[in-house]
Amino acid sequence: FTFVRREPFLTKYLVEEKDISVVALDSRVWPTDTYANLAFLLPVGFTAEFLGYTRTILLGLVARQCTRALLVFGEGVPVMMLMQVTYAFSSACNTVFFAFALLVVPEKWRTAA
Repeated sequence: FTFVRREPFLTKYLVEEKDISVVALDSRVWPTDTYANLAFLLPVGFTAEFLGYTRTILLGLVARQCTRALLVFGEGVPVMMLMQVTYAFSSACNTVFFAFALLVVPEKWRTAA
């Protein structure tokens, strides 16, 4: 196993392994992530306030695993669009994670960072 980030290689993987054209990626798959991320940012913040930070972070982790499962086992453009939606949700939950980290770090250590 390697710990190399997969995002830089995602286009190559989808074109070569999943047989999705670059035009379909640029016109349908990648914009889905942008719009889904925009749609999730505000609701995820409210979700964190009502459900709690740790539950929202856990939902983000589940979404990240769904992203990986769809990427590995999914086929076709609609499934890859769904994969980008789950990725956008998990990315929106990253904001909650960093806010939670600020809450649990003592005040005296926040100024040192």
